[in-house]
Amino acid sequence: MNEKLSIKTCGKLSLYFGIEQGTQEWLELREGKITCSNAKTLLYRGKNACLDANRRAAGRLRPNGNAYAERGHVVENDAKIAFNDILAEQGLKILDCTFVTNSDFPEAGYSPDGLIVDMNDDDPCEFIPLEVKAYNDYVERNGEQVYVGKHTKAVEDFKNVPMDAYYQMQMEMLMVDAPMVFLLLANPDCDDATKKVKLWEVKRDEPVIARLREILNEH
Repeated sequence: MNEKLSIKTCGKLSLYFGIEQGTQEWLELREGKITCSNAKTLLYRGKNACLDANRRAAGRLRPNGNAYAERGHVVENDAKIAFNDILAEQGLKILDCTFVTNSDFPEAGYSPDGLIVDMNDDDPCEFIPLEVKAYNDYVERNGEQVYVGKHTKAVEDFKNVPMDAYYQMQMEMLMVDAPMVFLLLANPDCDDATKKVKLWEVKRDEPVIARLREILNEH
C-alpha cells in the first residue's frame, strides 16, 4: 500500500485518505475499479467499458488535461472553501477523502469531492457526500473557445444538470448508502452574477440506483 494512504473502516465502507485527487497516484488507485464518474457508461455500455476507461486514464502522463480542466480544479477548490465557511456556521465542515470502497461492490469505487461531517467529529462514519462541478460557459473544441452555457442552464433548473453528472450522483448515493448528495455548481466567470453559484439537494432515484446495483452485481 502507498505510504501516504491511511484507511478508515466504517462497516461496509473503507475510506482512503492522504492522496490528492487528480494526481497520478490517485489515478492508479482508481485503476481496476468502476468509479462513479463512469456511472452513465456503466448504465449504457457495461462494466468492461468503465474498467477500460480508468485503465487508460491511469496511463496518462498529464492527468489534469488541458487548461480548461486546470481552471475547473481551481474553481471547484475555491467553491469548496467558500461553502466550508458557510457550513461552519452550522457546526459542519467538509472532510477531504481520497477514495471510498464498499464491500458490497468490490469492483467499484468512489472519489468524493468532499464529505460533509459534524465539525467536532474527527473520525466520522456519518456524512453527506458533496459533489462540486465547475460548469464553465466556454469549453475548448478543436483548439477554439465555444460557448455552451452549460453552467447557466444547470443553475436555472436542476433538470438541466447533465445526465452523466446525475447518474454519477446516484451511484455515489448507492456506494455510501446516502439519502442525498449536495451538488455545488460554481462558475465565477459567469456573466450573470446571480448565477455564479448554485446549491442543489439531490435525492435518491431508486429505479436508477436499482439498475446500477444490478449491473454492478452481474458476474
